Amino acid sequence: MAQGPDAAEPSPSRVAPPGPPPAAPASRPTIRTVAERAGVSKSLVSLVLRDSPQVSPARRQAVLDAMAELRYRPAAAARALSESRSRAVGVMVDDLRNPWYLGALDGINAALGAAGLQMLLADQRLDRRSGETFVRTVLETRVEGLVLVGSLLHATQIDEAAALVPTVVVGTRDLDLPAVVTVSADDDLGVALAVEHLVALGHRRIGAVTVASTAVGRIRVEAYRRTMAAHGLAGAVATEADEPTEDGGYRASIRLLTAAERPTALVCYNDLTALGALSAAR
Repeated sequence: MAQGPDAAEPSPSRVAPPGPPPAAPASRPTIRTVAERAGVSKSLVSLVLRDSPQVSPARRQAVLDAMAELRYRPAAAARALSESRSRAVGVMVDDLRNPWYLGALDGINAALGAAGLQMLLADQRLDRRSGETFVRTVLETRVEGLVLVGSLLHATQIDEAAALVPTVVVGTRDLDLPAVVTVSADDDLGVALAVEHLVALGHRRIGAVTVASTAVGRIRVEAYRRTMAAHGLAGAVATEADEPTEDGGYRASIRLLTAAERPTALVCYNDLTALGALSAAR
């Protein structure tokens, strides 16, 4: 339909006037801003960060108050350089899927925390280069120690790291390194007690889910054989070896439980293989 001269003209689009520019993000406080807020020198702030006894209580408190007001957190790298120490310990585990390692890590972390140290954690299973990448990283970080947990694969970098920093091996006997402290259970006694417990319950056909790839596995299967023989059950010995995992425990247990002389009880290499054995039994 044609429109007359009185028809309303379309309004031109209106452009909003430009607003104020967005505020720049607040800069991260530095040791300089802490010093300015506290009214002291940068070197005195550094002394406070190093917990030096050379600082008076009043000035120390002024620096701590300034740090709290500014929410200042010293950069770990800068602190390590100023103190000539990293306050960190590298911890590498065999496989974080194993619940035993979680308990071990909880204890390790508690001990490190009490000593004012932090934990740098890695899982060798996830490290495709068998620990070399992680170990190189922790050495570059200048860690103050290294903890190796579980049946880790030998790697050249691990050997070199153990020669450079204090190293503790936990829960394995496979990493036989010079000048290294090893913390491990009495694998021989543990298996002997397990077999004797089953014998006391009346079992005579006791099978063993074993692992042949680790030193601990070899110690445990020998303890099983010896304890069975001590009870006159050498002829009932039945072992199946597989991986130290839940799937490995399942496969080994299936082979044991489908044998002509099926065992009435099983001794398993570890908690994971025991879970697999339970699935197989069901």
